[in-house]
Amino acid sequence: MTEIPLWWLVLSAVFFAMNIVLFAVAIYAIIKAQEELKHSRPKLDEISARVKQISDSVNGIASSVNGLTGSVQKTVDGVGSSLAGAAQGVQSLASAGARGPLAKYTPMIATLVTIYKLIQSVRDARRRP
Repeated sequence: MTEIPLWWLVLSAVFFAMNIVLFAVAIYAIIKAQEELKHSRPKLDEISARVKQISDSVNGIASSVNGLTGSVQKTVDGVGSSLAGAAQGVQSLASAGARGPLAKYTPMIATLVTIYKLIQSVRDARRRP
């Protein structure tokens, strides 16, 4: 039987000892990491709760904005239809006035009627909920 060289036994012993030391260091690092995670867990839970609270708040704001957008759209539609009616009235007044004795007063009358209709539609829009 052949004998194992001495240098091989020494080299094996060195690597075996290094392996034991590195394994002990790895176990120590894992234990320390677990301790740090235990200490940071309440902070993470607090941050998670805060993020959920902010998310709920943002959802509420989004719902409010959606409702406000619908209300504004209804108001704009109402004012637009009122202005369309005023424009038709002005157009009919202008066509009738251009032929009659009120021809020179037609632009002023049309402007006053338009302003009146606009004020009336804004008041109506403010009264609506």
